[in-house]
Amino acid sequence: MSTLTVKELAAPTGYDLKIAAGETLDLKSQGTVTMPTGSILQVVQDVHSTQLSVTSTSWVETDLAVTITPSSSSSKILLNYMVSTYIGGSDKHIASTIYRVIGSGGTTDLAAGNDWGMGSVYADGANVMSNSNGQWLDSPNTTSAITYTYRVKVSGSTGYAFMNSNKCTLTAMEVQG
Repeated sequence: MSTLTVKELAAPTGYDLKIAAGETLDLKSQGTVTMPTGSILQVVQDVHSTQLSVTSTSWVETDLAVTITPSSSSSKILLNYMVSTYIGGSDKHIASTIYRVIGSGGTTDLAAGNDWGMGSVYADGANVMSNSNGQWLDSPNTTSAITYTYRVKVSGSTGYAFMNSNKCTLTAMEVQG
């Protein structure tokens, strides 16, 4: 086997560099690859479906959580969640947010300053069952392990998360910075 060492490969204008049919370009075992900004580098997801009764007017941590370790401190983490929720009564809310925990450090509410988190489902005299969906682009500025947890609270009455044991998800994607 021969080794060819070059500083840069370039194709002539109008052409692409190609790998011969049936051959493999192995980028994992030989050094590192720098992906363009905005590329998805890794994806982790948790699925939870055990119904949870919520009566607290403060944020309650649920079992829906993901842990991701960014490969670079310039990476961003794109979070998506979908949780089936229920609230009944007049003038009642069930709200959702995501908390970030880096290593053994403190927790950060990503929607800090918003009393109703990343969003809420509102009941005005009727029972409301709805999917709570949210998306957030976090800039944690670390290469330490990060745990993101889904949290929920109500404004009164009793609410439910993971309603009817539906499969609910929290997904974290590392995005190249």
